Amino acid sequence: MLDLIRKINEIVPDATSHSRPHREANIPGTIRRDPAMTPSTVIHILAGGSSRRMGTDKSLLKLDGKHLIDWVRLTAEAVSSPVTLISKDLQPGKGPLAGIETGLRHSDADFHLFLSCDMPFVSVPTLKDLTINASKLNGIACMQMENRRGFPLVVPHRFLSMVQAELKADRRSLYALFHHEETQVFQWSDADGMEAFNINTPSEFETARGWVAANGIYPPVVSRVMGIIRVTH
Repeated sequence: MLDLIRKINEIVPDATSHSRPHREANIPGTIRRDPAMTPSTVIHILAGGSSRRMGTDKSLLKLDGKHLIDWVRLTAEAVSSPVTLISKDLQPGKGPLAGIETGLRHSDADFHLFLSCDMPFVSVPTLKDLTINASKLNGIACMQMENRRGFPLVVPHRFLSMVQAELKADRRSLYALFHHEETQVFQWSDADGMEAFNINTPSEFETARGWVAANGIYPPVVSRVMGIIRVTH
């Protein structure tokens, strides 16, 4: 997995599994949409953060023997859409919105599903439901927990120009996407609250290890207790 993150301009299989290769999302050229797939979706795993609070590259931390990023990857691949890893933005230092721009520019798929490498417990049903709801109205869709909007996030390709305008104005946060008039917001049930857990600190990593040990969780995460609930449109 270390090679996959460091090597740019290559398609590299994960040495820890026999799954299909990923593609680095900051390589020259784009993934072109297959006209037979309408609408098409590509999944981007965002792994370019500084991991400042963790003190080390959190994507490479091992949870029950697998890197955090592999937990997310294995679940993403179970959705059966192309999966890319964004480890370097086209506009470095421009914040999380630059990762969104990198994904949108890398592929002309109709919909782009963005995942964070520090959320290992998001399930396949959630990713599928979120994408389906976004495609129904051709709008943005995101998840929310405790009134805080975040990942997973689905962005239609047509929002690329808006994202670029935000970056040009030096607005680097995801606020404009999370609060756009065409954004649908969904939340997990209390029973599925673990899916919203993201790992930023050593103590949160220890909490995740405890959950895995107590509940026998392993990737890909294919089950969920209840469906997601739309809270606004």
